[in-house]
Amino acid sequence: MSDKTQLAFELSSYSFTIAEIRNQEVFILNHTVFSGNTEREMKQDIQLAMSSIPVTVNYDDQTLSWISKQCSVVPSSIFKASNSSAIYNACFSKEAITNDLDYNVISEGNCVTVFEIPLWLKSFFVIRYPRIVIQHATSNLLRSAFEKMNRTEIHLSVFNGFFTLVILKNNALVITNTYDYTNEDDLLYYVSFCIQQNELSFDKGTIHIHLSEEADKELVNLFYTKWKMISNFKSFQLQNIPYSLTKQQLTCV
Repeated sequence: MSDKTQLAFELSSYSFTIAEIRNQEVFILNHTVFSGNTEREMKQDIQLAMSSIPVTVNYDDQTLSWISKQCSVVPSSIFKASNSSAIYNACFSKEAITNDLDYNVISEGNCVTVFEIPLWLKSFFVIRYPRIVIQHATSNLLRSAFEKMNRTEIHLSVFNGFFTLVILKNNALVITNTYDYTNEDDLLYYVSFCIQQNELSFDKGTIHIHLSEEADKELVNLFYTKWKMISNFKSFQLQNIPYSLTKQQLTCV
């Protein structure tokens, strides 16, 4: 339908964003940085932010992208031979409560994302939107990346204080990892290190930058400037499509 609309939420422990996707265009309705980190404080801020949703619009789909560092990607064969709890505990030192674990199957890449998600989050949104699709941000990124794969593709989803790095080559997933950063040099280091470690320095490809509403845009601009000064990686083109992170939620409906 040409007039199909989607209500897309983006939620982390730091902020909450509400967007409307209409005819492939994204319109930010609200972006709220949480006043505190308790469940009660976050719920209050979310409820206030949701008052910005137009009551006159009947959305065809509702989706939520959950953002967190604690997300592991494993081949489907390993997931079938194990369980979410064992995989999560093998990847992270922080012990997870079994009921807080979830997973998304990425059929396009024959892999599964395993992640921790607050118990209250699902009930809070499902009560309001019974048909809502809740996925991890990494799951949305992977589906979108596999859809558009061409040559060597590098994807950076940048959030507040950390970013997720995905590299694909020859229709296969090379690496998925999450790194903390404090400045643009951290981004430069981790991206260049992963390129060199995977022997991709002489490849031609694209680095796609996906910015969350909570990301430091000025810091990312500094990354662009410094990256273009590195002669070793001139074969990689930088691409930043506005609201590409939000548009990735189109892949899960």
